[in-house]
Amino acid sequence: RAVTRAFITCSGVNSVNVVPLRRNSDTITVENIGEQPRGIAFTPDGKELWVANLLGNDLAIVDPVSLRIV
Repeated sequence: RAVTRAFITCSGVNSVNVVPLRRNSDTITVENIGEQPRGIAFTPDGKELWVANLLGNDLAIVDPVSLRIV
């Protein structure tokens, strides 16, 4: 499967930026991800994106297709 987007935590504004790796698309921001997101990883099957929040001491789970927090 080809990689088409990069996911970047933004701890200052509690969000994740989804950056397309092609020039013809805009960056999408997933807001209210949690307090000071620091770590980010996909599950082995690629169906969930886990975001570790430092100050909230919790995980946000994001659907990488719809970009909704589940």
